[in-house]
Amino acid sequence: MNLAKKKKILDFFLSNGIFFGCHQMKGSFPLEIGKKNRFLVFNLQLILKSLLKVAHIFKEISICQKPLHLLIINSNPEFDHVVQVFAEKLRQNYINNRWIGGTLTNWQWISQGVYKFNCIAHKFPKYSAKSPKYQNLERTFKGVKNINQKPDIVLLTDATAQSAILFEAHLSQIPVIAFVDSKTNNNLITYPIYGNNKSFNYFQFCLNLFLKIYTKYKKS
Repeated sequence: MNLAKKKKILDFFLSNGIFFGCHQMKGSFPLEIGKKNRFLVFNLQLILKSLLKVAHIFKEISICQKPLHLLIINSNPEFDHVVQVFAEKLRQNYINNRWIGGTLTNWQWISQGVYKFNCIAHKFPKYSAKSPKYQNLERTFKGVKNINQKPDIVLLTDATAQSAILFEAHLSQIPVIAFVDSKTNNNLITYPIYGNNKSFNYFQFCLNLFLKIYTKYKKS
């Protein structure tokens, strides 16, 4: 990435307050450079470095001869639509509803749930739209209706609120990309994305960057 593009990204970080952490800190964060109004302030260059490292992962996903399966798991309702659009453009799977414990460690159970959802949707399309039972299944399984194996990599939108998923991924030996802040213990995170992970603008910016990288190398 050339200097002009890096400057543009850093300017975006500055204008959107991406360099602010929280009041407290956990784990080994090499980013703190000071405090402002009791909030931690992070090094923008290191935030950018973590972001570009993950962007490279999306390049690898796009050019890999053997398809790599990504599962995006979101716990922030504000991000629901963005996550769905991003996943569908990548033709990958996502979960926007509550996390079901055992999704990664009890794969047989989740596979049965997906199969049940697809059967109901296919056999009873008119009934399904009005059925509360189906609607509940849809909220849970809509984003993973085409999943047929464990993911090769998981992306978490908020590792602080998704510690149970982190532990499952660790037990299943699945690499994790995660948006983290200063409250996150990142010991189990393979590829952390530092910054203000509650910022919608930052989250959307990151996904747009990943999609742009993926599309560029997929076409080539």
